[in-house]
Amino acid sequence: MSKENFKVALDFLFPSEGGYNNDKYDKGGPTNMGVTQATYNSWRKKKGLPLNDVKNINKDEAIDLYYEEYWKTSGADDVNDVDMAVLLFDTAVLHGPARAKQYYVKSGNDINKFLNIRQKVMTVLLPVIQHKKGFMLVGITE
Repeated sequence: MSKENFKVALDFLFPSEGGYNNDKYDKGGPTNMGVTQATYNSWRKKKGLPLNDVKNINKDEAIDLYYEEYWKTSGADDVNDVDMAVLLFDTAVLHGPARAKQYYVKSGNDINKFLNIRQKVMTVLLPVIQHKKGFMLVGITE
């Protein structure tokens, strides 16, 4: 079930995690397919691979990285419900696997509680992001 759920999660993730960008307001720095340079460096080191510019990451590498560093690390591979697994994975990508796990445990595997926890965090973060960027982000907490 895990691999099937992971494919669903990727189908959800990739349309919103486009190509390369280096937004000065994004503290993650250079990012490609949603993968930051720092995350890419760390993952390549773990694999015994030489460092590479995140501009050069290919989709297969991104998929492997997402599976190892976010899907498995967040615990999404142990969640049978596809909707909860996708939510847990997406939260791991946005907030880190450790925080995603915290939300999951706190929610008691209740998807509505998980969404409420995540929305409360985003409600606090969005005004800060909006202020720094100088524009409105629409739809993120809806």
